[in-house]
Amino acid sequence: MWAGMIWLFLSAIILLFLAMILATKITVILHLKREGKNDRLTVKFKAWYGLLRYTVDIPGAKWNEKDGSLDIKKEKNAGNSESGGSSSEEKISSHDVLAGIKDVRELTEHVVKLHSIARKFLKKVRVARLEWISEIGTGDAASTGFAAGAGWSIKFTVFAVIDQYFSVTEAPCFHIQPNFQKACANTYLQGIFHFRIGNAILAGIRFVKYWKGGKPAFLNKPLSSIFSSKNKTA
Repeated sequence: MWAGMIWLFLSAIILLFLAMILATKITVILHLKREGKNDRLTVKFKAWYGLLRYTVDIPGAKWNEKDGSLDIKKEKNAGNSESGGSSSEEKISSHDVLAGIKDVRELTEHVVKLHSIARKFLKKVRVARLEWISEIGTGDAASTGFAAGAGWSIKFTVFAVIDQYFSVTEAPCFHIQPNFQKACANTYLQGIFHFRIGNAILAGIRFVKYWKGGKPAFLNKPLSSIFSSKNKTA
């Protein structure tokens, strides 16, 4: 009798723990700032009211004229401390961009209803905040006005796509400040997104369920290494 009660108690704890994991809300905070030649992108992941944190900081990207690549420096940090993380440098070339496009095409050929799977998951992602402020100037009043109008068109188009695929819970804050005195292209973007781990796991299960066609031929290293390691273990 006592053994049965103990097993029942342990089963209840395990089920409660699994339910807590599936219901865990992940918060993604995106910061993008471009002012002059200074670019900075920061992506923060939070869970359990900030007890778990992971930050990816890209302090800048420089165009390499020698080989036509983009040099990116990354800083990663887990926890609340701002120091003690790891840093790395990467190069993104035109070959990497084309390989990424081909990998997306390869993925769509191997996963049936990929668009439907992605759309169902993205609809579970809540956009709690979206702020996009820009300053545009060309040095000429007429062309500055034209550039500002084009900027508004781009922002409204981006918001229409976000509103179609995500669940927007707060009206976005968009603003464009024309600068008629000098040429500039400064921007500040902040976004806060929420989703639950259970929804991400469900999307992963659907991804595996509708997989077809065997092993894909990915070109980028992250995807190719994942599938090659799976193939070796199998």
